[in-house]
Amino acid sequence: EFNVVNNDAGAAAVTVSVGVDIAAGGGLAAPEYWMFNEVIPYPGSSGWRGPFLIAGDDDVRGVASAANDASIHFLIRIVDTGA
Repeated sequence: EFNVVNNDAGAAAVTVSVGVDIAAGGGLAAPEYWMFNEVIPYPGSSGWRGPFLIAGDDDVRGVASAANDASIHFLIRIVDTGA
């Protein structure tokens, strides 16, 4: 699960995308987005999203419209699949 928080020093909205980069391919493709170009007002947050399941070789990636304007908080649970 994740929650994106707007921490813009100028009190501006920030546009955010978050997703899973399957097998750490180096970027996000259309089917990998969990949220795409969502505007997070200031002050505000996306609210908790998920839960999502990812494999151990996947990456979570996030992009914001301005550097240092958003923080992402995670709630992570490890699932033992016995594989």
